Amino acid sequence: MNVAEYILETRGLGISFGGLKAAQNVNLRVKKREIYGLIGPNGAGKTTLIKKLIEEAYKGEQVVLIENEFG
Repeated sequence: MNVAEYILETRGLGISFGGLKAAQNVNLRVKKREIYGLIGPNGAGKTTLIKKLIEEAYKGEQVVLIENEFG
């Protein structure tokens, strides 16, 4: 695997609200120059996952930004 292929990677990402686990053990790799969709029923945690990815990227925890091609 060539690490530069991916612009975003998560390993074991978890999201909880009190005792409720909205998502657990999320492993995700996003290749550069690819288009992805995130699907699921209402309340499945899609928006929560995206918000968590952005939050963690700014903290520098659990989400690893491998290559930044924005801007």
